[in-house]
Amino acid sequence: MIASLAPASANVGSSAFTLTVNGSGFSNGATVQWNGSGRTTSFVNATQLTAAITAADIANSGTAQITVASKSKTSIATTFAISFPPNPVPTITSLSPATAAAGGSAFTLTVNGTNFVSGATVQWDGAARTTTVVSPTQVTASITAADVVSAGSKSVTVVNPSPGGGASSAVAFTITSLSPSLSSLSPATATSGGAAFTLTVNGTGFLSSASVAWNGSVRPTTVVSSTQLTASIAAADIASAGTASVDVVQGGLRSTNQLNFTINAAAPMLTSLSPNTVVAGSAGFDLTVNGTGFTNSAAVTWNGTNRPTAFVSSTQLKATLSTADIATAGNATIDVVQGGIHAASQLSFAITAAKPVIASISPATAVLNSPATTITVTGTGFTPNSTVQRNGTNLTTSYMSSTQLQANLPTANLTAVGSFSIAVVNPASEGGASAATSFTVTEPVSGQIVQLVSASYVNGGASNWSSNNSPPTVSQDGRYVGFASYSSDIVAGDTNGETDGFLRDTCVGSSAPAGCTPATTRVTVDTTGAQYMYGGAYRFVMLSSDARWVGFDRSYQLEVDIRDTCLSISGCTPSTIPVSYVPGAATPSNTTDCCSTMSPDGRYVLYNKVYLNPDSTGTVGVYVRDTCLGATSACTPTITRVATGKTSTPVQRPFMADISTGGRYVLFRAPGVRVDPALSSTTHIFVQDTCIGASAGCTITYTMVDVTASGGESEGNLANDAVADEAPSFSKDGRYVVFSTTDKNMIAGRTINNGSEVYLRDTCIGAPAGCTPSTILISELSSVTGGPSKSYIGFRSVSEHGRYVAYLHQGDDPTNIYITTVMVRDTCIGASAGCVPSTSVASTDPNQLVPSTHSSFFYPSISADGHYVAFMSGIGSLVYLARTGY
Repeated sequence: MIASLAPASANVGSSAFTLTVNGSGFSNGATVQWNGSGRTTSFVNATQLTAAITAADIANSGTAQITVASKSKTSIATTFAISFPPNPVPTITSLSPATAAAGGSAFTLTVNGTNFVSGATVQWDGAARTTTVVSPTQVTASITAADVVSAGSKSVTVVNPSPGGGASSAVAFTITSLSPSLSSLSPATATSGGAAFTLTVNGTGFLSSASVAWNGSVRPTTVVSSTQLTASIAAADIASAGTASVDVVQGGLRSTNQLNFTINAAAPMLTSLSPNTVVAGSAGFDLTVNGTGFTNSAAVTWNGTNRPTAFVSSTQLKATLSTADIATAGNATIDVVQGGIHAASQLSFAITAAKPVIASISPATAVLNSPATTITVTGTGFTPNSTVQRNGTNLTTSYMSSTQLQANLPTANLTAVGSFSIAVVNPASEGGASAATSFTVTEPVSGQIVQLVSASYVNGGASNWSSNNSPPTVSQDGRYVGFASYSSDIVAGDTNGETDGFLRDTCVGSSAPAGCTPATTRVTVDTTGAQYMYGGAYRFVMLSSDARWVGFDRSYQLEVDIRDTCLSISGCTPSTIPVSYVPGAATPSNTTDCCSTMSPDGRYVLYNKVYLNPDSTGTVGVYVRDTCLGATSACTPTITRVATGKTSTPVQRPFMADISTGGRYVLFRAPGVRVDPALSSTTHIFVQDTCIGASAGCTITYTMVDVTASGGESEGNLANDAVADEAPSFSKDGRYVVFSTTDKNMIAGRTINNGSEVYLRDTCIGAPAGCTPSTILISELSSVTGGPSKSYIGFRSVSEHGRYVAYLHQGDDPTNIYITTVMVRDTCIGASAGCVPSTSVASTDPNQLVPSTHSSFFYPSISADGHYVAFMSGIGSLVYLARTGY
């Protein structure tokens, strides 16, 4: 009996195998039968047999009946199945080709792999394609053009038929896009701020997936054909002028080229300006331009030139205008340019002419009855058509520049004390009239006599000798006055019967302390303080600026002495020092000539001597003595001959006059030819740079002072009048020289028809570079144009820096044309702006200090600060001190 078979089936075409038959009742010799035909059988045991089955037995599908025959008995048959095997699952290893371009033509796809069986089919995205099985490792399929019309990825599988079989894993086939190419845009331009529109893009290679990109951002697109697309462009896309890049994107690919779409700026519209006018010459400002259609690229132009512009909004711009833009009256054209487009219309900006403005007038005052005066008007807005007006009446006006005018004020306008208006008037188109400023006519400045200097110690009145007093000299601030007098009652104990020198502390001036009492001290005394019994002071005494040092010529003693008064010097003992000779040097052969002088610092003395040596001429020479007074202990007294001229032969008998602080410059008079062979024999005034105290390399020079306006020689400073024959003097530094002359041609453009007049010469010695020597008339009075009046220099006539000059004026008293008055002129040299030259009468006597018979005054000597002047009365030779009025 058969219970089971092993195996119970086999595949068609399998190879021979051993069949195991399990059951019971098997005996040795039993035979396994295959469809009734015995097969070689082996007895294993009563329950198992094995039989050899040949390959032929299973060559065909079907069934075989298996039985066991033993001892003439046959078992019931058991079926053995012979069937075909199941198909395997195919595997894809590669595709050829693996990609295709979208829109390409049909092609054959080769699929490589394993387990391909007959009936296998290639599927394209799940759809079967006509397939040829080439071998178990290769199949081919027909792919149509429709399969690759669009870019993307397609799934490729191979399916084996049943039994078994099934689909392989999918492999991707890539359909790539062709990059499109752009040829043109329509339209290709638009105006900024325009409405939305449809853009047509022409080109090649457009696919159904194509999209138009605007500056890289996709816009709604319609594919018209493979050569044309349309896209919707929004108004926002063309809001601002510029360019946009147009591109086409499809299947992840951009077009091979891009096209530029031009957005033209819309012509802006201008509506208004703020401000729309300004005065010429104003400061720069920001101009507001109102309108429409402005973009952030807009620029405001001023007469066609861009100005710095700030974009505020589409309706407003701000532009920065400079002062230079509005410097001149006129009209400017305002425009706005953006993207090369000008505004549809332009606006005009008005620059109105500025009113002229007066900043100052110089002079701003004049003294009553002054001669015609030229005033300089300084300001802004002046034109060649400007006119200066006085109280609304035109004055003769000269245009100097846009900031300066000059106008002539005739004498007739200066005949009343008070003020009148000065204005500048331009034509209306050039600004019209300025605001007025005032010009003031003042009363003449007046000084007054404040003290009798040569007073008697007995009663404070006039001293007891009515003659032989000398010209005074004054300290820096007028406090101290030096003078010589034959009077015996100026100080107590004066018994020598000589002309003595005195120093008066007047207690005026800035250095005088509160409670100061005027007092006089005799200075012509010996070192012990005793009076000289023989030979006191000859004619006058000399003062240093601080009055410590007092010099004088000793009458009959052939010497010049200096008295150290020790003023304000603690621990100092007054003493007298002879200084006009050097022991061991040349010996003077006769008395000193008159009128030695001392430098303002008291150290140097200028004097005359007749020396037999060193030139052996026996003529009078001029010498400078460095006394070393006030100098360091290392100083050694020296003597230097000066005023020798430019030739090898010294000038004979020059007239000495003055010496500067530091002793470097000396002033003297001499015949011109004796100083400079190129000059005539006329006597002239010279300043010599002696080089005393100067640095190495200094060269001795001579500068002629009294030159005419044309630069030539004057007729000489010795006027044909005895009173005019006083020595000239100069400022402390030697720069300014005051002198008198009868020459009529000293001032350019003026002819002085009077007799002697007083002048001040700026020699420019020691002045900054650029100084030009010049001469001004000091005796500038209304009578200077004619009549009998004359003016003469004083004794020490000029203040420290040349600003104030003292002089004598004669001829204005109709009852006695020979009466002389002391005048002081403020030249305004070195003064602050606005100073007006003026003249004061210093010898007025409101307190009646001067006897009525002493009507004339002589030898004025002014303090260095210009505030005080000392002088002598004509009769009695009394010495007075007066305030100058300045």
